[in-house]
Amino acid sequence: MNFSGYPKKMRLSSKKDIGQLLEHGTVLFRYPFKLHLYPLAAGEGVSFVISVPKKSFKKAVDRNKIKRLTREAVRLNQSILSNFNANFLFVYIGKGIESFENVNKSIQELFSESVCVVEKTSETGNSMAVSDVD
Repeated sequence: MNFSGYPKKMRLSSKKDIGQLLEHGTVLFRYPFKLHLYPLAAGEGVSFVISVPKKSFKKAVDRNKIKRLTREAVRLNQSILSNFNANFLFVYIGKGIESFENVNKSIQELFSESVCVVEKTSETGNSMAVSDVD
């Protein structure tokens, strides 16, 4: 699998899928992100959306920079999610623009934790419900 880009199939844009993700997904926190995670059936792959609130960052330039940093961190850490099927919603909750190192570290931790959460729920046979995992 080639992880060098950000193909269209990885972009989560369906209102139905995003609604399902927000309603039934698991929530994980790692500063500066809140991650909504919803596992999918096998073979559907990984797709995600990044949200940066306009209330916190008035300038579009700042919001776009945060989205670019996040997309790059996701691209670099996709190998953690090999053979993983889920939808992700990254909500930036930081008050300022973080360095790429901090963003990358947070994404790595969130991906590792999300793999553990999904494996744990699949072992117990429980369906995914909204919960806070620290």
